[in-house]
Amino acid sequence: MTEIMPVPRNCNITVLPTGSLLAPFIEMGRVFARSGRFEKSAVDAFTAPEFMSKKQMRTYNLFGKYISRVFMGHIAKKLGCKEKLDARPFAE
Repeated sequence: MTEIMPVPRNCNITVLPTGSLLAPFIEMGRVFARSGRFEKSAVDAFTAPEFMSKKQMRTYNLFGKYISRVFMGHIAKKLGCKEKLDARPFAE
């Protein structure tokens, strides 16, 4: 279950959930609010590379490629693309 950040009553900002995706950004904002600058140790932890497990990689390889291809094709059609995205008009 995600927590909801409190929003002042006179503010028209949408409420953002504080799930695992936003947590590092919220923490960096708190670090900056406390000290007025970004501390090197916090920045190093924030910019560290993220790794996927073997299970996540297999799942992405099975489903993710195809799902992203469908969504990108849909977006391309909305933007007016009339050919396939992998078309090679200059390759002969």
